[in-house]
Amino acid sequence: PYTTLFRAAVAGALAITPLVARFGRRAVLLADLAGLCAFLAAYAAAPDLWVAAAAMLLVGASYIGVLAGCNTVVQVWAPPELRGRMLGIYMMALGILYPVGAVLQGSLANLTGLRPVTAASAGVLIVAVGGFLATGLFPADLDGPEVGPAAPVATGVEPPVAESVGTVPGPPAVDG
Repeated sequence: PYTTLFRAAVAGALAITPLVARFGRRAVLLADLAGLCAFLAAYAAAPDLWVAAAAMLLVGASYIGVLAGCNTVVQVWAPPELRGRMLGIYMMALGILYPVGAVLQGSLANLTGLRPVTAASAGVLIVAVGGFLATGLFPADLDGPEVGPAAPVATGVEPPVAESVGTVPGPPAVDG
């Protein structure tokens, strides 16, 4: 089962690029967010194991789309000289929020059951996305500037230039 879910996630990730090229990052990210809300609600309401498994497959696919979309937006909009730092902060926030959310949802699920917590999670996500859209906090243009290599940080020292493709300059020669 895990291999099948992983293959579906990879297939979904590969499908994102042509979708983004055709519809733009914002439309694809919004579609993935809407799908995530709907599929979480479907999972919460699943009457049996097979429907739950199908819903979870779709939750996973849409979640991969959301994660890939958010990762791309952070990378595109981060100034080149700060891209590494901003990605570090973004990944640290994800690394902190996942376990906090898991503990909170797990505790609530122990008290009320998995279905109500999953349904409430879908509802919170719908309200959050709707709130971001209504207040204008969800950017209208997620395509951002052209993505290129990070600009060199101004240090006053010019980087060494390789003489030909495939060679790496060595350390400076030391005279005697």
